[in-house]
Amino acid sequence: MLYQTHFMGGMAAGAATALFLHVPPSAALPVMLVSGVAALAPDVDHGGSLPNRLLGLGGRVVSAVVPHRTMTHSLAFCAAVTFGLLALHTPHMYVLAAVVGVLSHLVLDSLNPHGVPWLWPLGKHFSTAPLVFAAGSFGENMVVRPAMYLAVFLCVARFLGFNFNF
Repeated sequence: MLYQTHFMGGMAAGAATALFLHVPPSAALPVMLVSGVAALAPDVDHGGSLPNRLLGLGGRVVSAVVPHRTMTHSLAFCAAVTFGLLALHTPHMYVLAAVVGVLSHLVLDSLNPHGVPWLWPLGKHFSTAPLVFAAGSFGENMVVRPAMYLAVFLCVARFLGFNFNF
């Protein structure tokens, strides 16, 4: 998936988490943004990715050492993010938002034909085959990303007091 899809997926996951936790509307946007940005983090291992480019030399070192869709696309990475943020005394609401964002990345990349190694270092990649979408494909651009936009819209509307009777 492309970074736009991952960001919106993280925003949607953050919005759903904020709703589930009954976060006040004033705190919902920061939770959504933390989730959206954290959803980009697993792609730090890809040389052309936005987080990799933003890190400059550090990003180049990471992509030279860590193959794409390995360690950073796993539950072990989620645990590392969790413990790292807790060690920095990050408020728990934002730790949860970051972890939900990272998990949204793994879920979305599971829609890719290559899948992700959720249980790295065990090596097996899991995907949603046969329902898969290649990065940048029509399916991603016209199905997955619009679904993320819709999810964010529905969650924000719920924060604003709209009720949906589906």
